[in-house]
Amino acid sequence: MTNVALDHTELLGHTLGEIAVEKAGILRPGRPAVTALDPDLWPALQATGADLWAVGRDFQVETGAISERGSHFAVVWPGQQPWELQTPLIGQHSARNAALAAVAAHRLGVELPAVRAGLAQTHWPGRLERLKVQGQTFWLDGTHNPAGAQATAEALRALGLEDLTLIFGAAADKDVAGVAAALAPRWAAYS
Repeated sequence: MTNVALDHTELLGHTLGEIAVEKAGILRPGRPAVTALDPDLWPALQATGADLWAVGRDFQVETGAISERGSHFAVVWPGQQPWELQTPLIGQHSARNAALAAVAAHRLGVELPAVRAGLAQTHWPGRLERLKVQGQTFWLDGTHNPAGAQATAEALRALGLEDLTLIFGAAADKDVAGVAAALAPRWAAYS
């Protein structure tokens, strides 16, 4: 479980704790689970009886270089050689999510070479996706909550993309003001 944010609240709950409890419903007693949730939300996961490994307690994620070609990061294990990894996905948030996938695969018995190969082939359309159309470059991202918008803004800043035109649209049930506020420090607000 990568994280939780206030999204889909009509189905999942109105607090991060309620959302964590709802999402923890996929976990099973004694089965491996990996999370980057805030430690305050671990009790919801631990209550399932899952064999939980958590970032910050059982392993660390150190992000490295972020470029238009992707993200480099390391999974740091206590007393072991770190796993130096990379993914074509862009941004610190993508590196952290890819690290969780790598640890989950490891827990399921997947060897490091296969983990590396899988990460290298990862493609997530619409998530900081660079498109070339008629000689122009466009960045497409399907962020739809304030936490995601913040991660998108931070990733674009890390890429040094300071002169962009933002086109933003959202469904009526989304937190439009919250997403706009997360993007506002990055782009001037237009309606």
